[in-house]
Amino acid sequence: MFVVTGASSGIGRAVTVALAERDQSVLAVARDSAGLRELPANYPRVTALAADFLSDVGVSQVVEACASYPTVAGIVHAAGTLIEPQAFGSIDSDVLLDEMRVHVMAPIDLNQRLQTQLGRIVFLDSYSSNDLRVGWAAYSIVKAAAQMAARSAAEELVNVKVIRAFPGAVRTPLVDAVLKSPHDSPTRRTFRALQAEGKLSPPDEIGEWIAYLLLDTSDEELSARPTWQYGESF
Repeated sequence: MFVVTGASSGIGRAVTVALAERDQSVLAVARDSAGLRELPANYPRVTALAADFLSDVGVSQVVEACASYPTVAGIVHAAGTLIEPQAFGSIDSDVLLDEMRVHVMAPIDLNQRLQTQLGRIVFLDSYSSNDLRVGWAAYSIVKAAAQMAARSAAEELVNVKVIRAFPGAVRTPLVDAVLKSPHDSPTRRTFRALQAEGKLSPPDEIGEWIAYLLLDTSDEELSARPTWQYGESF
């Protein structure tokens, strides 16, 4: 059984579908219960769980749902929030704290509480964790913290295989919001250029890639590579 968070849309939903189409059981987790509703109807091996990672209750719901399974083949941390592209001088600390809870603290908590059951963990990494985008300080801060959590897990969870996956530019709800924004920015110009060049990957391609990493990649291959980038390994 696999656990996929953020399964109601974007990459999380695409991973859920890709795994289900390969006859894998999936616990699909998201805050948006409406977005989850059709998954079990279309894919009988998918179980939907509405859980909000802004509270400890949401994490506990996932742990309880996994309690009846002696092992969890893998967990994909795809849950996220629509992080507004805030510049450093306008960061709302309360909003930033909520984003840290969803992107960083909830995955840490889940990994700790499920580590004796887990086989593999997928963290969706971002180049914004290393390279600051002007006007996107909040996003880079959250992603940098998430990357360090992933790197620490890879070094210290010795019985679990940690996969740091860089999907690159993907047509997620976040990217759509930037493309549709009336405010011009370097990031919007970059995304529009990528869109014009056909370089924004659709989520379903990334979902199939993540499924490949989980199901078709050996422990030896995972141990030999600290990071995986879409386009280089699929």
